[in-house]
Order: sequence, then structure tokens, then C-alpha cells
Amino acid sequence: MTYTVAAQSGDCLCTIARREGFSNCGTLRSQGANAGLLHRPLAIGDLVSIPQAWNGYYFPGIAMGRRHTFRWIWPVDPPQPVQVRIVRKAAAAPAAVVAAANLGISRFVPRSASAGGADDWVTHDHFDYSAPSNADPNTFSIEVVDPNATGNQVWVYLEALQPTYGMGGALTGHQRFTAGAQRRARTLWVAPRQLGPLAATDRFWSPELRLVVDNVDRALRPRQTLLVTDLFADDGSGTDIQILDQNIRAVYEYADCPNDRGEKCILAWNEVPLRRGRSVSIEARILRATPDGTANDNGLVHQQDVRRRIARNCRRFWAQEEITFTLDTLETIDPPCDMLTISEPTGADASGHVAGGDAPGQIAFTLTNHRFAADPVLHAVGPYNVPDGNTPAQTAGALRLLINELPNLTATVHQNAPENGQAQGSVDLVIACDNGHATITHLTGEDAQDSAQKAAVVVFNRNAVEDEQSASQVRKGGPAMRRQLFKSVATGPQRISVFVVREARGGLTTSSLAQLAGAGQGVDAAVRNCLSMQYQAMSDDLAHMAVTLPHEIGHALTDADHVPAERDIQTLMHPGQLFGGDWYDNKRISGPGLPDHDYDIISNAGAPVLGDMPPAHHIRITRVQTTMHALIAQNDSLTFTPR
Repeated sequence: MTYTVAAQSGDCLCTIARREGFSNCGTLRSQGANAGLLHRPLAIGDLVSIPQAWNGYYFPGIAMGRRHTFRWIWPVDPPQPVQVRIVRKAAAAPAAVVAAANLGISRFVPRSASAGGADDWVTHDHFDYSAPSNADPNTFSIEVVDPNATGNQVWVYLEALQPTYGMGGALTGHQRFTAGAQRRARTLWVAPRQLGPLAATDRFWSPELRLVVDNVDRALRPRQTLLVTDLFADDGSGTDIQILDQNIRAVYEYADCPNDRGEKCILAWNEVPLRRGRSVSIEARILRATPDGTANDNGLVHQQDVRRRIARNCRRFWAQEEITFTLDTLETIDPPCDMLTISEPTGADASGHVAGGDAPGQIAFTLTNHRFAADPVLHAVGPYNVPDGNTPAQTAGALRLLINELPNLTATVHQNAPENGQAQGSVDLVIACDNGHATITHLTGEDAQDSAQKAAVVVFNRNAVEDEQSASQVRKGGPAMRRQLFKSVATGPQRISVFVVREARGGLTTSSLAQLAGAGQGVDAAVRNCLSMQYQAMSDDLAHMAVTLPHEIGHALTDADHVPAERDIQTLMHPGQLFGGDWYDNKRISGPGLPDHDYDIISNAGAPVLGDMPPAHHIRITRVQTTMHALIAQNDSLTFTPR
């Protein structure tokens, strides 16, 4: 037989048990009707099931493991209400504290109150307000109000809560991480203390706290940092969750409960979300070594490797900026067909004649379809006589019509942005083949072409994509081979396009170059926010070259180059891309709370991008004082979707 008791303000199972004559909550926990009350604070009016006394007050064998327990009824006053809150401290304590509606991941080195990694953040034994340490807008503290507490210190634990998802990846709620190592890694015990003016209001404050996404940062201040990270290991195994979808819960337990710490009766808790931030769309393509026309996962790396790089490495680095990524396209593609450039790089109109003569310049070539399941087919294209005054786009358009008459072949005209100082840009004629791989041979020699407007063949090098540019050949859209790669598929300029290839460097990005756009000098949409990645930097070992993809994505997000190599070495946009598992790795994203620093921006003025550039017709670098956060806020070339 049982009866029920309604919980009062400030109650937990232990306090109700004592009022009903038990020494602790053990017997009440053993009642099946109370199962839903064991792991949360009691709400006023919750009905707690109490076993009815039989034959007096003698109970054989109850849940606490004692052989016999006597139940004595004596008057016990209900406890006074208690409260726990996640707050931002204030100098005018305690009334001016601000309850946190949400939390963010700190941009700072965890031990630092200033830039540079100095060990000047307050330590775990400092409980008062500290203005320098509160300069970081993402620091926070735990406040407990408990009139029932004895002594000047109480215990609270913080834990990250795992997001749960429904259909289509929609966030549906939160649960505790799996008990054991997974949960312990995401739990922080803190001991708020009562000091000075706090005593009059029964308040206790914890030290300053921060959220971090890796154990390297956590190790710098293990008693002041809570790990909020994904569930991926270095080998890519694990469950995909969004870091920014987690919630943080502060839990205040009943100290006299006999259960183990972390499983005691809960008096109060406070749960707040991480700021969900914004999402940027990524489309990723992996090149295969040999074209085969299939949709097979047989590229330079596996598709799963790319998916995990984005889900773990990119999300970890960019969580500071409250940016996450959705992978909307992931496919393995053939190397691009050969491409023609018209009037590269000047964008000059046709003169109407060959050099040193009156005859019109001509363009003719052989276009071969190397079919996947049959013998090659050769097509003669042209000759096309280039009229006087023809723009590059008009010439390319005429060739496009000739190619589009051929079976299984299509050509598309892509207008390039003009180089600085030029009236118009060159044009790329991109060729696609739906049942094979197209190559161009026997192109008309330059002497027989128009004197001012030349056509040239671009053959994609599958072993090393051309990405280096000499001082006299710098192109805003990149070298022709990179444009050929990017234009071989329909990329979306409002999202980031990643191509996994063989190339010499770790990665290279073509950003929007918005600082040039006012003069009509911006990058054309077909290559905007496209980047190539060396396939070794996208391998299944997620710790190998972990910083490279987040770094290259940073160029697209900021629409800028690098910080100076000689300083700001901890920033993600340092050209050295240092990442060795140390606190000073290149992983910080500057923003609110941190000072402006030097940043190199592509512009029409300033110093040449390369030291031996000629004085005109080339892009320049201007050094400005800013932060990555401010640069991203100015970039309207990408779509940022609120989450």
C-alpha cells in the first residue's frame, strides 16, 4: 500500500523522505511510481509515492542495502527554495549579474585574458568579479542561491547535453551523453564559494568558466573549461552531431543524499543552449584519376573522408565563430575535358587580321570524344574566320554553336572578370561530353590566328593541378587550369565549392574579391568561393593536416588573404598552418573581445601580391586592422542561413 505526497518548493526525494520518517531517499527511489522523478528537480505539486507503514514502523530490507530500517516520524520543516543559474558576473554584485540566455565557445586561449596566449586569466581559486577576465564575452560563471547551505562552499556540476535528431536532421531535443568516459569528458565539477556581499543574499559564485572544443585547450585550465565537442575520433569513427546544437546544464544536488556524486537528488538545474549560429552550404567533388563516367566512389579519397573532415575538423574550428556547415553535394567526378581560352588574359577584341597580313585570323581544331564503351570519335571543328571587332564572348559563342551540333558534346561560354586595367575579360569555352572524355588537338597555330585575339587549349593535368602563378601571370580567377576544373561542374557562387585533387600545395581558394567589385573587377560567379584541396589533406586520418580545409574555407568566409607571417601566429589564417596538438596551433578566430590585428586584403591599391609584379594591371594587397569576425560580417558573397 502506498500514499502520495505533493512536493513543495525546495523539495527533493531526500527531503520528502525525511519528513515522512525515512533517513534518506532510498526507499522512495525503489518505488516504481517515482521512476520519473529520479533524474530531475522536483516541481511544486509533483506527487511522490510513499510506502504505507505496516505493523508499525519496521521495514525489512529497503533500497539502501541495509538489512533492517526503522521508520520514525518526527517534524521536519520543508527546505527553503534554492536556485542555480549560469550567469555573467558583474562588478556591482550581486544584483547586476546577468543570467545567460545562451553560451558561446571562447575565441581566447583558455588561460588568457588578452591576445597572445599569456597566462593571465583568473584561476580556479578566484571567485570575485574580474574585469580583465570578463573582457571575453564568452566567459561565464555558476551562481547558486541556497539559504539552507551550511559553510561557504557548495558543489555544482556542468555537463554538455547531446542533441537528438529526427527526420531530415531536425533537432528534436537533448539527452545526456552515454554514461562512462563519454559523459565524464563532458562534465565539469565546480565549487561555488560565498564571498563578501554574496553572503547577505545566500549566493555562491563559481570561478570564471569557458567552453572549449578539444582536449588540448581543456588541459590548459581543466578546472575551468567544459568540453563541448563532437563524437568523432581521429580515424573518423563516431556519431555525427552538430557541436552548436548542444545544450549546457548546471546541476545542483542535495549534499546529504547518500548516492554517489552526480547521482544524488537534484535540487535545481539551469539549462541553456549554445548559440546555434549560422550554416554555410558546402558542395564537394572528388576527382578520380581516370575518367569513367560513373557515379562510383573511386576518387583520390573516399567520399566518407570528406564528409568526416567537414563534420569534425571544420565544425570544431569554426564553432568559435558560431558557423557550421551543411554538405549539400558530395560526388566523385571525372577530370574535366579540354578547354579553350579566348584572348587570355587581356580580353582584347579581334583585329580582323593575322599578324603582318590582311587575311582574317582563323580558329580550327580536332575535337575527339574518347567514348567509355566504344572507339573514339573525331570531329573537325572550323575553320572559323574571326571577324574584325569580335569580342572574346562573340568568338567563343560562334565556336559553341559549332560544337553543340556534334553528338554527345556541349560547349558553354564563360566570361571571365577583366584583369585590373582592362576593359573586359577573357572567355573560357568549357566543353562537356556525356558518354566519354573530350580532347582538343590540332588547334590552328598562333601565326594563322587573329593578331590580337588568340585561342589556346587548356589540358587538365591530373597529376598536379596548376596553382602557382608567376608575377606576370597572376589571374583573379586563378590559372586557366583551375578555372577549367571549377567550371567543369555547375558550382553555386553563394556556397563554398571544394575540389579534391592532386596539387603541390595543401589548398588554394578563389574568394569573391569584393574589394575589386566596385570597379567591375570582381571574380566571375563560376569560380567564386571555389577551392582546391590536396588529396592528402583530405585523408581518413582526421588529425593529418587538420587545419588545411578550415583554413582554406576561411579565405572564402573572410574574402581575404593571410595575417602577416611574422606575428598573430595563433590565428587560423596564418600562412604557416601550424597544427601539432599544441595550444598555440593556428586555430583561433579573432572577434569580439580581442583587439584588431593586421590582415591582408585583396584590393586595387597597395602593394603587389608578389614582389616582382609589374606596376599595373594586377591585383594588390592592402594591410588593414580588423578581425576575422568583422571581415565575415562584410562578406555578402555567401549565403549564411540562421539555424
